Amino acid sequence: MLRYFTAGESHGEALVAFLSGVPAGLKVDQAVLDRELWRRQQGYGRGGRMKIERDSAHILSGVRHGITIGSPISVQLENRDWKNWQESLSVGDGDPAKHKRVASPRPGHADLAGALKYNFPEARYILERASARESAARVAIGAIAKLFLRELGIEVLSHVIATGSVNLSEQVPWDKIRTLYDRDDVLLNCADPELESRMKEEVDKVLRTGDSLGGVFEVVAHQVPPGLGTYAQWDERLDALLAAAVMSLQAVLRAWLDHRHEVLVRHTHHRLAAIERRIEILDGFEVQPGGLNPPLQADQLLQCPKLVRVAGQAPRLVFAARGLVVARV
Repeated sequence: MLRYFTAGESHGEALVAFLSGVPAGLKVDQAVLDRELWRRQQGYGRGGRMKIERDSAHILSGVRHGITIGSPISVQLENRDWKNWQESLSVGDGDPAKHKRVASPRPGHADLAGALKYNFPEARYILERASARESAARVAIGAIAKLFLRELGIEVLSHVIATGSVNLSEQVPWDKIRTLYDRDDVLLNCADPELESRMKEEVDKVLRTGDSLGGVFEVVAHQVPPGLGTYAQWDERLDALLAAAVMSLQAVLRAWLDHRHEVLVRHTHHRLAAIERRIEILDGFEVQPGGLNPPLQADQLLQCPKLVRVAGQAPRLVFAARGLVVARV
């Protein structure tokens, strides 16, 4: 079984990711890893950090002469912004006067809860690790996992199906999603050009006001064989594993398994459908006796949309605790 974990701070020297369980003999293409990292940094309305970093995966171990050798793989991603933070975020004691305190935690983030949990007088160390910058490390090792899946004839891709009030109502065929991935320019990664233009207009509105805007993107796994996951143990159910994986991503607020992202509430008899029917959802998750049908994959196309905040920061509210104060902006 593949296992991974990541390390590093947003403005530290580097991010590091570790991946174990990859069999020996898998060909690793550096260009594939770097393209995945490039795609992560695309999209309209991205923050200023994306203009600073140009990520490239530096494989430290587990790959020799272009193939995996069965040992754990470690990947390093340099933080180019580190040169501006060496004194204010040094590993050693450093100069306290140059430390960049964060005494105003942001609502909706880990700042306040993390500072209280670890007994820090301010939130700098919390936001450094809780930052979405960490997801770059996941993308790097995720690219290796994708290469492994390709050997089994499986592909995993994503696309945007909603931004603000603009929604893509029809299910997008796999071929269109595959075409999106091959693009050299990424606006909002929506399969419908007209809707993508309207999505851009939605983002422009919140960029002018400094507000936040929600959106939905869908991840589709193609040619997935039956039998993944199991009903035998709670922590091995496929729906639970997928939900945990996507909900752990920064800014993801909700996840469910279906191409429709409205909340459907039906009587039980409406959910007792034939196997080939699409599974209904309740309160944002698939609902059918046992979850998925049962909670292991029984189809060749597995879809998992996610609700995510895509632009801006909400106006901050005023509160105070343990010396940490948030001011309205």
